[in-house]
Amino acid sequence: MSCILCGSKKLRSFRGEIAVHLPGLENIDEPAVFIFPELVLCLACGFARFAVPEAELRHLAAKADLAA
Repeated sequence: MSCILCGSKKLRSFRGEIAVHLPGLENIDEPAVFIFPELVLCLACGFARFAVPEAELRHLAAKADLAA
């Protein structure tokens, strides 16, 4: 597998912890949604990719619909 940004083969997997916040000051009091994905990180250019787990994705989609 190669990095989709730079083409390097220097990819490594890491466990991540990411806090996702809804944008805008009107959502400042909304709690963050924490996700714990596996990150694939390119050690050559720093590009990272991950997938949001299904349960957290549904939760974010519902929060985004309420905020719209």
